[in-house]
Amino acid sequence: MSSQAQTTGEDRKTDVRAPVARLLPLYRLIYSALRIKPLDGQWPVFWRQFGVLGILLLFFWLACSAGGLWFARQQSEIATRVEVEDLADRLATWFGRFAAQFFVEARSPLIGRLLASGNATDERLITERFVVTMQEEPGVRHLRYLDLQGNELLRIDRTQTGIIPAGKDALQNKAERYYFTETMKLQPGELYISPLDLNIEYKKIVVPWEPTIRFSTRVVGADDTPAGALVANLDPQDLLARFSLGERHSGLDRWLLNQDGFWLAGRPSENLWGFMLGTDFSLRKENETLWSVIKASESGNLSQSGIEYSFITVDPGKLSSAYLSEGHKVITPDVFHIVVADHYGLRFLRWSLWSLPLLGLGLLVLASVSWYRSAGVILRRRARLGEEQLARTERMASLGELVAGVAHELNTPIGNAVTIASTLQDRMAAFSREIAAGPVRKASFQSLMDDLGQGTALMLSGLERAASLIGQFKQVAVDQTSEQRRVFNLDDYVSQLATSIRPTFKHTPIELDLVTRSGLELDSYPGALAQVVMNLVNNAVLHGFDAGEAGTITLESGRTEDGMAVISVTDTGRGIPLAFIERIFDPFFTTRSGTGGSGLGLSIVHNIVVELLGGSVSVASQPGGPTVFSLKIPLKPRPAPSSSED
Repeated sequence: MSSQAQTTGEDRKTDVRAPVARLLPLYRLIYSALRIKPLDGQWPVFWRQFGVLGILLLFFWLACSAGGLWFARQQSEIATRVEVEDLADRLATWFGRFAAQFFVEARSPLIGRLLASGNATDERLITERFVVTMQEEPGVRHLRYLDLQGNELLRIDRTQTGIIPAGKDALQNKAERYYFTETMKLQPGELYISPLDLNIEYKKIVVPWEPTIRFSTRVVGADDTPAGALVANLDPQDLLARFSLGERHSGLDRWLLNQDGFWLAGRPSENLWGFMLGTDFSLRKENETLWSVIKASESGNLSQSGIEYSFITVDPGKLSSAYLSEGHKVITPDVFHIVVADHYGLRFLRWSLWSLPLLGLGLLVLASVSWYRSAGVILRRRARLGEEQLARTERMASLGELVAGVAHELNTPIGNAVTIASTLQDRMAAFSREIAAGPVRKASFQSLMDDLGQGTALMLSGLERAASLIGQFKQVAVDQTSEQRRVFNLDDYVSQLATSIRPTFKHTPIELDLVTRSGLELDSYPGALAQVVMNLVNNAVLHGFDAGEAGTITLESGRTEDGMAVISVTDTGRGIPLAFIERIFDPFFTTRSGTGGSGLGLSIVHNIVVELLGGSVSVASQPGGPTVFSLKIPLKPRPAPSSSED
């Protein structure tokens, strides 16, 4: 016994722990996410992204909710309308069937003879006929025959023990009951249907309640003289069962009301039969708006406070007349109101409450996505800043190489000018001493003039060469240290670049050739273009040739058929393996790691050409063959993109 209890306790612990164990990965994920330290500047980016995505999700949820509410109301209107029409059809069938059979019984000649003769045989035959009728119609609770004074001459009762004729001492006088009075006003061929109320016996409401509808008609004798009245008490329980609280199919409320708005079915028992019990529980008092709409129209719909109402007014007389032959008329003082209510607002509210966790989960997912996206933005921003810093560094390094090359180029003409100036200074000093010693010969003076003429000519040539180098260096240096946009001639600028780059090849067996044939004017960024060309040339020197290997690098400018500028850098080095071609512009991809290659040179080239110059860059190569890097750039690129990113 104890082992079984212990096993049961362990099973319960397992049942409790199972869902907790399933949620542990989610708890760990949330806990680890909360422990992540944000990057500098990540929170503003996160809130911007999460705010936009969160607002879009909320708008989507609200739109779905509004659509769901509209759809729920439409479905509710259809469901209540179908149900109210079904209930009206059931009511029509119920009244019509009983009305037709009741007239058959009322026309029996035995009933008229009973009053005229008082024959016991006729009474026995009528009793047997009534018993058979009640056996065939379970809905008949009492079937009675009254004389002209309202005295019961015959009554058949349905009891718990069976269908039993009432004894003579149990017969009552019904002259004071409203249905007898109304029946005696009828003409031959007319049928009276009473309002639906509670059965009264011996002037008291029968308990438990017996809801009753009475069908009655006048009976005539053999000579067509009034003979009395035939009254049938019908039990509508099978009809009212469709309105009971236990029959709430699909969440629909079904109400049956009399013409004064009192509930007959569909509400708790304490709210029913107010007109007979002396209470004021009625739709007229509870919902005046709905009641006024029902009284103003025979059928319709009303949407109120999240509840859809469909209603129809049913006249038992009209319903029964459709089942009777011509010449018969149905008299009834009451009508029924059938109301079907659907709480679509409550159902929608439940759906909304169930959707809130999904909305929260969606916001959590968006927060996670925004968090990692914002981290990506910060990291990309840092990478871009690092790339820009590296590009700046490479520009300055290239500028340093240019300075060294230009300084080397300037050394010869300036050195020659200094030597010539020194020689002329010595020559002038010697001539001054000759003047001081005595008369100067014409030959000495002519020799001095010749030396001065040759010396100044050589000095002027060397200084002009130095001035040209300095002018080109100044333009390239300014372009490389700024991203200023200006108009320039492509061929002239490429020539200036070649002039600036050539000094770096002085002590290498590599030659730099120049081909210019574009004839184009560009409105672009010369500094960025200079950096691209220098990076490609340096890349060719570093990766295309082994140390001490001779070769040629050709810098060429041209144009395409559609008018775009083309710049190509071709080297006769060892080529690029095919496996490297697809990755050659990826950041940090290098084949010379640790020997001077950073892996960012060509990545910077690609970014500058695509993002700033608005063009494209491609490479064509094969192992052992030439390598060609081609740039295609428009004559006037778009404005430089903003550096902000969210």
